[in-house]
Amino acid sequence: VSRGVAESLGAELAAAVVGIPGARVVSQSTVRAVPDSVRGPAALGRALNVRYLLEGRVQRERRQLRATLRVVRIDRDSTIWARTFNGNAD
Repeated sequence: VSRGVAESLGAELAAAVVGIPGARVVSQSTVRAVPDSVRGPAALGRALNVRYLLEGRVQRERRQLRATLRVVRIDRDSTIWARTFNGNAD
């Protein structure tokens, strides 16, 4: 999947999360400013000073897209929600 498709999906997710009362979304530029030495969702969440982190992956196989998402609770380094979405790339 191209970086553009993944970034577009990320922007749509961010727009949806912003609508949740009490939620905040850290900008992509802030995330990119975290040093490469920070590895894993818990370490990234601590570096960004957030309680929860939404991470995901988008895969393409022929004309099918699969987005796998999960929400990580940073203080426990545990997944509290996960879901896979499948769709047509057309």
